[in-house]
Amino acid sequence: METLLQDLRYGLRTLAKKPGFTAAALIALALGIGANSAIFSVVNAILLRPLPYNAPDRIVAFWENNLPNDIKKESTSGPNFTDWKDQAESFEAMAAFHRTSPILSGDGEPERIQGCAVTDGFFSVLKVEPALGRVFLPDEIQPGKNRVVILSDGMWRRRFGSDQNIIGKTVTLSGNPYTVVGVMPSYFRNASPDTRQPTELWMPVSRDITKMGRRGDFLSVIARLKPDVSIEQARSEMNTIVGRLEQQYTEENAGWTVAIIPLHERFVGDVKLAMFVLLGAVCFLLLIACANVANLLLARAAAREKEIAIRTALGAGRRRLVQQLLTESVALALLGGVMGLLLAVWGIELLTSLGPESIPRINEVRLDGRVLAFTLTVSLVSGIVFGLVPALQASKANLNDALKEGGRSGAESARGRRARNVLAVSEIALSFVLLIGAGLMLKSFFYLQQVNPGFNPARVLTLDLSLPSSKYPEGTPAVAAFYKQLLEQVATLPAVESVATIDSIPLTGSSVLSFAVEGRPLPPPDKVVDAEACVISPEYFHVLGIPLMKGRLFADQDAENAPAVTIINSTMARRYWPEEDPIGKRITLGDPQIGPWLTIVGIVGDVHQEALESEPYPQMYSPFAQAQRRSMSLVVRASVEPLNLVPAVRSQIRALDKDQPLYNVRTLEQVLSYSVARPRFNVLLIGIFAVIAIVLAAVGIYSVVSYSVTQRTHEIGIRMALGAQTGEVLRLVIIQGMTVALIGVGLGLAAALVLTRLMSSLLFNVTATDPLVFFAISVVLVGVALGACLVPARRAMKVDPMVALRYE
Repeated sequence: METLLQDLRYGLRTLAKKPGFTAAALIALALGIGANSAIFSVVNAILLRPLPYNAPDRIVAFWENNLPNDIKKESTSGPNFTDWKDQAESFEAMAAFHRTSPILSGDGEPERIQGCAVTDGFFSVLKVEPALGRVFLPDEIQPGKNRVVILSDGMWRRRFGSDQNIIGKTVTLSGNPYTVVGVMPSYFRNASPDTRQPTELWMPVSRDITKMGRRGDFLSVIARLKPDVSIEQARSEMNTIVGRLEQQYTEENAGWTVAIIPLHERFVGDVKLAMFVLLGAVCFLLLIACANVANLLLARAAAREKEIAIRTALGAGRRRLVQQLLTESVALALLGGVMGLLLAVWGIELLTSLGPESIPRINEVRLDGRVLAFTLTVSLVSGIVFGLVPALQASKANLNDALKEGGRSGAESARGRRARNVLAVSEIALSFVLLIGAGLMLKSFFYLQQVNPGFNPARVLTLDLSLPSSKYPEGTPAVAAFYKQLLEQVATLPAVESVATIDSIPLTGSSVLSFAVEGRPLPPPDKVVDAEACVISPEYFHVLGIPLMKGRLFADQDAENAPAVTIINSTMARRYWPEEDPIGKRITLGDPQIGPWLTIVGIVGDVHQEALESEPYPQMYSPFAQAQRRSMSLVVRASVEPLNLVPAVRSQIRALDKDQPLYNVRTLEQVLSYSVARPRFNVLLIGIFAVIAIVLAAVGIYSVVSYSVTQRTHEIGIRMALGAQTGEVLRLVIIQGMTVALIGVGLGLAAALVLTRLMSSLLFNVTATDPLVFFAISVVLVGVALGACLVPARRAMKVDPMVALRYE
């Protein structure tokens, strides 16, 4: 230990004597270690940290799949869930839930709350107890007895001032009184990955789910495995149950299967690959930084040949020398780790502020013991990795040659040159792979932004409304009257060009419903004919600038008692009537024996209802007068900044119903931006890493060539004294540097062709081996390497032969 402390003190004094070298090494290490720590903190929070439940690895989630049409559903119907729960024996408990958005009124402003309606056993599956009060009793789940509610910790603190006597008090939700029976602990999160609107309260499911249709899919299902049951056994049992239900309910369940995945997978499945790609990118960045520092240490070791030779002559063995040099490099790495950790703190704040809300658990990213241990480990390993080769190289010093005045061993120079060249080649190769990844993602993101969403998002305000059933029963004149008056009044506001409503705005998804075509035989159960279904007011297409391709749009005559009509998109027309004109054709969403039948009166342009990267799906629109909904979105095209209209629109809504709050207030441009937030975030991060990598690679090439020029000053002087021209000297130096660069590019090209295939699913309209990206990155990296060679090459051209011949 005393020897180690002595080596450490000596190493720190040595580093302090060379502030330029130390600063360059610390900056490279801080960037590499800091980026790794910041990204690892994200990966740790999202992928590695267990969910905040008791034994979370035993909790699984279900979804139903219609495999022939390649539709993945994360929900099921009440009857199917009930049969699963009754028949499955692999689970301790099974429960279902769905999102709900009640209006909280009473004291203070009315507020739309993100809630969750749950079935019996929900909290048993998660094995969580309230911080105050209790969970629901079995009889409180029954319709008519379900006016009870459990609050989240955040809701309790924000709205009720952390009232310790909240249990037993009554709150008003959507016009109905509910009794507070519990408050959840602060760490509890709902069993849903949606982080954009965290759940603030839980209430029992309000409907008798056993009396609903088997394709009325709206429930998310979770369950806890029994201790002696594996997930494979549970899947086998559920496949048997699903097969039995398919035979029993052929018309509804044919072709549908059930997938069971760990609950954690449901949270992070969509972002796992992107997280690993980013983690791989920063690992490459760290390796580049280590190679850079190793190159600096090799050059410094060559300058310390005489010092090391003297220590050897005084009796220091090779092992002792390696220990001393490794102690210096580890000390340097630990200092870099401290600086990197400071950068990571800033980086984590930046990541959480820039990170899209759609990334699950992004709000849980923080420094913890695991991140600190990771940073320490990375620092120690880095110190050994970049210090070992220089230490071994320096400890091989030729004692006789090193002690000679002016002595320089050609063999030693060759050894050191080879080591530095290998490190520079590694930097170039790693940088090339990282730049290719960034280039592919940048091109992919560029193509994604060029996708025509099918509508004009400029200056359009959108906000959501949901009328409470207590005041506006479904299908009553009160619902139609509210929205009719609202549209009329908002249309009169200054700066409002047009206004309409829709039940699901673009890029936010919509219901997918099966239908039958009049005059055609019903398709087999496993060949569902379906389309996305939206309900709109007549002005909707005009507000969003969706073009009419054929037929007509909705008009005032398409009233409640008029013949039922629908408008379809171009994709639906091409898919289901490829050789016919669909105008005038009739379809039904119900039983073909009884209808009702909807007449197709128009065809409009395609709109991306789900996501820009997804091809437009068949879509049908129904007029609001014939398919009323209590929950609708208002879309307002303005002649000014849309968000400036919010106060005026709010006042019009309150004039109609003072207890009706607005929520999800945003512009369509914000909706469009949010839809590409994840790929934009990935591109931004990997782009930053790529820029750092190319700078480090350029520094690496520069240091190799610059040191080589310094070492070969005597040789260059002799060449010039013998008549060599400056152009020949320039060519000599550049060839040396570019040889290293081209070898690195070649190796990087081979590695990139293999590694980029792993990120294929993250790309849009770009192949993992896109030739243009590979060519462009090769040119850029070769150009950077050439620029890094030119500075020392120009210095070599200015060598004075007389001075060089006297150079030691």
